[in-house]
Amino acid sequence: MQKIRAIALMVKDADRSQDFYRKALSFEPVSDITVEGQKFALLLLGLKPTAHWNRPVGCQLTLVLSESIIC
Repeated sequence: MQKIRAIALMVKDADRSQDFYRKALSFEPVSDITVEGQKFALLLLGLKPTAHWNRPVGCQLTLVLSESIIC
């Protein structure tokens, strides 16, 4: 394996989790959807370095948060 492009996580509270990933790791929200009562949030870790995390230019990671009552 050379690269990870996307990660999907099941979370108890999609809004709270999205807020954490935005503030702590500088992910940017792309979309929020609800499908049959289940919330999903799609976030993108951008292409430019930030003050929080000096990642290489060109690095990109997509994070999908799936709200679940099972967690």
